Amino acid sequence: MATVRISGELRSNILRKANEMFSDRIIKAETPPPHWGDAVYQAAFGAYAPQYGALPEGTLNTVSSISILGFKGGGWDTTLNETCNLHLSSERLSPNSVDDAYSLYGIRERSWSGWFLNASDTRWDIFKAEYLTFCTAVHAVRVARDTFTEGVEVVLDTYSTLSPALKAWPALWDLIPEHIKDRHRLVVERTKVAAKDAEMREKVDLNKLTGQVTANKLTR
Repeated sequence: MATVRISGELRSNILRKANEMFSDRIIKAETPPPHWGDAVYQAAFGAYAPQYGALPEGTLNTVSSISILGFKGGGWDTTLNETCNLHLSSERLSPNSVDDAYSLYGIRERSWSGWFLNASDTRWDIFKAEYLTFCTAVHAVRVARDTFTEGVEVVLDTYSTLSPALKAWPALWDLIPEHIKDRHRLVVERTKVAAKDAEMREKVDLNKLTGQVTANKLTR
């Protein structure tokens, strides 16, 4: 009988499925709290909003969302920054440009895609703490995804055929496309793989990989 080899296509399919296991968790982690838009607008522009309303129509922009790129300054670790598009509960007036009034609005820097808030400005203390928790959670789930897929890669790199890989790590079965499973059921693999098993197990904790697969099945 033919042996099911771990081809480039099968490898890609398995790794794609491994990444997809984390898709819902990443989407959830990357979704900012709904109240953030109004909170950021109020902190930046709230003190001036009454004056905005007194200006002639068309003087200011009308916005329904705010895009922030994170914080800068004040010892803030910019590698934590996550871009957030924050929706407002209703359309609001805002300045056409903040280029000449960064400190006035608590904004450190502006780019075409959004604002960096000034981490040294105390108006952001509450929001900054919430944002740090948000960014930490996003990074944690991405690290979990990357660690898992790297572990799966170690398994795939260790074997050229499917049967010994499954023998070493049975949970791999859940990452295999159905048509490959059908082929595998018809195959008898007699290769001795004890040495490869030992080498592979030194590189990756299969129990942790199995835990991720099991957790994903329980949350679907």
